Amino acid sequence: QLSAESPCVDAGSDADFPETDLFGVSRPQCLGVDMGAYEYVGPCDAPRYRPIPGLFNTAVDNLGYVIADDAADPHWELLASADPTWVGPEVYKSSILGDAWTSNNSVSAWVTPRYPYVSVARGYYQYRITFDLTGLDPATASISGRFCVDDALTGIRLNGVSMAYAAGGWRVYTNFAIPQGSPFVHGLNTLVFVVNNNGSYSSGFRAEVAGSALRIPSNEDEGEGEGEGEGEGEGEGE
Repeated sequence: QLSAESPCVDAGSDADFPETDLFGVSRPQCLGVDMGAYEYVGPCDAPRYRPIPGLFNTAVDNLGYVIADDAADPHWELLASADPTWVGPEVYKSSILGDAWTSNNSVSAWVTPRYPYVSVARGYYQYRITFDLTGLDPATASISGRFCVDDALTGIRLNGVSMAYAAGGWRVYTNFAIPQGSPFVHGLNTLVFVVNNNGSYSSGFRAEVAGSALRIPSNEDEGEGEGEGEGEGEGEGE
């Protein structure tokens, strides 16, 4: 049986589920159907945070495995580029890394506007990921993680709104956090990292990100609309 803290509570599919569990308990008991053969039986007022779907580390597939060298990232895209040859939207796990970059591993890897080399024109590059808060409460959402950049980070934008950030670098990770109360919206959201390449040398971006939010009852989800964030701007840090 499930405990109140189990991530399986309210995490099942609302489509074609059996009306009772293996013990004959009616389903659902709380905000939604539980994952698995057994339904949790109250109390239902305990806060239950869910991972935010659509957030992925750079250069991983849908299962979290690092993609092949020189392959395009399936989740992150290049929103703006200073290089007229490499304009995106694809970003790549380049097989050649910049000098003194942190080593790729099984959790994440560097992505760049080009491959197999990493030298691009001087200027600003925006790396964007889109995630979905449908069925989750935006007021309770938060995101945190860490990143590396070459040369420097000049902005983090959630749905076009600037967030706090540190410039970072390419030799070590820099932590970041987007707390509850930030401008998350129902439905689709965008998270953009703006990277400045201040010379015609190597430039890239690497991030490990995760987030969570409280699930809301399905009847409150109806009619919320898409809610995607737009207007990230030109990309220069100000």
